[in-house]
Amino acid sequence: MNPNPRPAAFAALIATGCSWAMSPVFMRMMTPHHDPYTIMLIRYVMAGIPLIPLTLLFYRGDLMRVLRMPKAMLGLIALNIAQQYVWTMACYGATATSAQLVTKLSVIFVIILSYVFFQEERSVIKHPFFITGTAVSFLGVAAVLMNNPGSAIPVLDRYALLLMLTALFWAIYSVWAKHIVEHIHPIPVFTVLLCGSTSAFIPMAFAWGEPATVLDADLGLVIVYICSGVIPLSLGHPTFYYAQKHLGASFCSTFNLFTPVLTFAMALILLPTEKLLPTQLLGAAVLISGTVIVTLARRRVQRITLVDAME
Repeated sequence: MNPNPRPAAFAALIATGCSWAMSPVFMRMMTPHHDPYTIMLIRYVMAGIPLIPLTLLFYRGDLMRVLRMPKAMLGLIALNIAQQYVWTMACYGATATSAQLVTKLSVIFVIILSYVFFQEERSVIKHPFFITGTAVSFLGVAAVLMNNPGSAIPVLDRYALLLMLTALFWAIYSVWAKHIVEHIHPIPVFTVLLCGSTSAFIPMAFAWGEPATVLDADLGLVIVYICSGVIPLSLGHPTFYYAQKHLGASFCSTFNLFTPVLTFAMALILLPTEKLLPTQLLGAAVLISGTVIVTLARRRVQRITLVDAME
């Protein structure tokens, strides 16, 4: 008899939330020292150090299965490269907490994508909760982007637009990855994704970046390198895959809405110069509330659809 995977999946989800909460904080600590191309390369090289040996030792069978689906993986790798680029660029101009908050719009984008690609989920977008939650979420984003103390006008600069693009890319990524790991272990899937992405980050860094700046890093910065690669990438992505597989995308999306709270706490400790204005804090609460309402709409519609199917 197979053990219930849900407790392990919930533990994996907690690990995902904690690890991803740290991601923009570590990246903000690296931005004064490196260009975005070098940061992407550093993070993925560090993430590969534990994952590649682990995959070769324990998951060679699943690794071969992943390698036999090149079309799906090449598409996901290309998407991840674009996603990492816009996310890294956005972290140069946004605070760690606001970056984490704006990307939570991915919850809405997941449902919109489901409307396009999955006929059974099209009733969600017509639900009053979805419409209300979407409006509230964008209102919260507007407040989060009010980062000028002397103005009540949202600052829709290129960093804000990059964060919204990151949210869209992440929505596509999460839906795509969920289907791939349905019958394959998450670790070799992300290892192949990581290796494919790294193979692109290497020429990008040497062509447009300055990877030689790594030679000037002190011990503290090297520790940030390791943490930035291992915690959000090596740990965060496989645990997210596993949690989504057993708990569902909707529940995982709801749980991860609260990672900005952890990011804010981490930023207060490690990035004391980063502050949120009172209007931004209010916007954060509004944004999270709106995305929770959207998720509730999806769960209600799915429950009604399941009951109808059983009848």
